[in-house]
Amino acid sequence: MKRFLILIAVSCQLVVAQQIKFFNTFGHGIYDSGEGVWTSQDTGYVVGGITTQTGSNGTDMLIYKVDSLGALQWYKNIGIDNSIEGAKSITCGNGGSEYILAGYQNKYDTSGYNFYVAKTDLNGDTLWTRTYGGADWDMAYSVDTLQDSSYVIAGETYSFGNGNSDMYVIRIDKKGDTLWTRTFGGPEDDYARYVYTDRHDNIMVIGTTYSFGAGGSDVYMVHLNPMGDTIWTKAYGTAADEFGYSGDMYLDNGYHMSYAFGFTRYNPVHLAQDARLMRIDSTGASVLTDIPVFNSNPEIYDHIRMRKGAKGRFYHTGDVRYTIGGSTNIYMRFTLYGMNFNSGEEGFVTGSDFDWSKDIRRCFDKGYILTGSTNTYGPGITSSFVIKTDSLFSTSLTALVAIDDNNPETFVNFYPNPVSNEI
Repeated sequence: MKRFLILIAVSCQLVVAQQIKFFNTFGHGIYDSGEGVWTSQDTGYVVGGITTQTGSNGTDMLIYKVDSLGALQWYKNIGIDNSIEGAKSITCGNGGSEYILAGYQNKYDTSGYNFYVAKTDLNGDTLWTRTYGGADWDMAYSVDTLQDSSYVIAGETYSFGNGNSDMYVIRIDKKGDTLWTRTFGGPEDDYARYVYTDRHDNIMVIGTTYSFGAGGSDVYMVHLNPMGDTIWTKAYGTAADEFGYSGDMYLDNGYHMSYAFGFTRYNPVHLAQDARLMRIDSTGASVLTDIPVFNSNPEIYDHIRMRKGAKGRFYHTGDVRYTIGGSTNIYMRFTLYGMNFNSGEEGFVTGSDFDWSKDIRRCFDKGYILTGSTNTYGPGITSSFVIKTDSLFSTSLTALVAIDDNNPETFVNFYPNPVSNEI
């Protein structure tokens, strides 16, 4: 009996140490994309995004779930006929019994696009949908949950505000009723791409401004209390164009609150936006650190999604390309925080065509889950993917097609190398 118990204990340790890894693709429409990912309480993963697979005369919001091994459990769309819908972000209520998708809807009428928010149960079945906005275009890009399971949604509006477009931030209750709305900006284009809340329900909105700052476009941050009152607003940038994408807050080694965010800055040598990380103090008055994600090649294109991790580290993902005008691939990286930023472990997934990473989250087994869209792998022209890595960003060597039959390609390159592909 003792020998049997010892064997069981060792076996469990090996399973935990191995960490489950997979790379699965979904969809067979013209365009399917994962835009946000969430870890469910049963150790599965829920993706929100965009699909043409089940939409009628347009695109639909997409929500699907895979189990801890990457097997598809359900795949559903949200929308109406003869319209365009899409989800750009997903979150979960504090009770863990519902999902909230935030994005856009266009009914091909005079109002154009509006904020479109859908609430589903844990099976992805729609409980309600709401639209928010005015007579012009309004689009949501990010949603987060407050302590009372109300929700804050951020994006851009052409219907309200001071200029061409403004940051548009709304807070809604569990039923979708509006608690308050706010706009931020000046005479030019200003918009939000990311929103997150802290344990005190203070709200940080990150985006881009053409109205304020050093010239061109600059990173734009708005800090609000739970009632929507402004704590401070700041623009950060140089004469080059910068774009804000994501961020988080943390305590440094001296237990001082600081903020960090991911943004891009135009590099005329690369002819592309290089991903960077910035750290500021709690008042937004001082820039403590401003560093590139990569000091030289490869070049970075478009957005960076960054989140606070464990053991004093941020983890982030984005799109990388190795030649000017070349296809985009996926990178994953740790960055230490505290007194400064330092480079840590990293991983890459490369293919022969364009592949985009849209979101990343830490998993219960200390690995990471990513979602996005791929032109290299999958059954559709553009397919949604779910990548599960271990704690060092190692993942499976081949992409598996999970909807429709297709012969998946293998990676052109994979780092780190060698890797282990057994589960």
